[in-house]
Amino acid sequence: MGAVVLAAALLVAPASTDPAASAAVIPSSQQAFAECVSQRESHGNYKARGSDSSSAGRWQFLDRPWRNGLSYMVAARLREFGMSGPQSKRVRIHLQSTHIAAWEPNYQDAAFVAVLNARGPWSGWKHWYLAGSRCNALVGGTS
Repeated sequence: MGAVVLAAALLVAPASTDPAASAAVIPSSQQAFAECVSQRESHGNYKARGSDSSSAGRWQFLDRPWRNGLSYMVAARLREFGMSGPQSKRVRIHLQSTHIAAWEPNYQDAAFVAVLNARGPWSGWKHWYLAGSRCNALVGGTS
């Protein structure tokens, strides 16, 4: 009986108590789109840098225009997943002073999910729209 209770507890326990790891999880409805974009943009390379622009990281955010605003989006997502305000502020400040290609993978992925699911001018899958790309048909649960 004890093993059954333990097994049931493991099934309902959160996958991670680390807010950064939890914030970086790409929802299942967005995984096909995310995999396609990741392969197309950087071949999954978190340290990738564009050759003719400031695009950087796995998701190829333009470093100059995105770094400041994106750091706020990541900090807000980290708070949603349980990180304290002061700790998320330290992360935000760190991200603002770090080239996106040098951001930790969890922060890059949290940024991608935050952008996909945000509302307003910084939001949505349109940032990765490319005419003729098969990724466009995989948008799924994105805004």
